[in-house]
Amino acid sequence: MDRRLGHRFRFVELANDVNRGMPQYVVRRAQAMLNDRGLAVKGARILLLGLAYKPGTSDWRESPAMAVASRLIELGAEVRAHDAHVPEGIALGPTIPRVGCTIDEIEAADLVVLVTDHPISPTTTSRRAPGSCSTRADVCAT
Repeated sequence: MDRRLGHRFRFVELANDVNRGMPQYVVRRAQAMLNDRGLAVKGARILLLGLAYKPGTSDWRESPAMAVASRLIELGAEVRAHDAHVPEGIALGPTIPRVGCTIDEIEAADLVVLVTDHPISPTTTSRRAPGSCSTRADVCAT
């Protein structure tokens, strides 16, 4: 309403700026974490957990996770992804293989990035079937 009157919503504009810059911020943090371990992004195996636009949904369209994945791939990372909420038939591009959230995948990764933190359903417990996982690392089953 105020915008129609010629007033600007500076706070909203600032929030939008922060949100637009968050994927690059995540990529910079990933680079820094790898560098701290003496690794480069190029050639690093990075596992992204959570691809959906927001927690608890399966909608991955315009998800910041895709921007993070794209930038990491541009930098030479081997990106793999898991999101139990996003249907398996969704093609994420030829360079982003979907994987299970398994102990083997987590251990093989140079870096695991929790992009979308899906809530645990009230009907589930911290004990899950082997090989299954929500995006929360503490519920990955062995």
